Amino acid sequence: MAEGRLSELVFAREIMRSDVKTARPDSTVSEVVEKMNRFGIGSIIVVQERRPVGIITERDILQKVVEHCLNPNLCKAKDIMTSPIVILEENSSASDAMKLMADRRIKKLPSCAAKSLWAS
Repeated sequence: MAEGRLSELVFAREIMRSDVKTARPDSTVSEVVEKMNRFGIGSIIVVQERRPVGIITERDILQKVVEHCLNPNLCKAKDIMTSPIVILEENSSASDAMKLMADRRIKKLPSCAAKSLWAS
């Protein structure tokens, strides 16, 4: 029975996107939104010196910029990003990812497997 269950294990890395898009902390919110729209994505990782320091989601932009009628050309990524960032361990299962997302009440979950991509 245990052998059958092991074969059903799905690793999170098998279902996660690998083309992670990033922004710098000093990027304007307008630049972040433009990149998110260009790639059709709902979040972007904020990196500093190749390290993830935060994440910006569509919700962050709505709650922290739009709701307060702030100028997205003047707001910086570092001012609206969610930090610290919650990152999934590389060999986690999809069910581990779902549990972590439910426990932390988050919809976007980057994996540490994407670290090599955090340079863009």
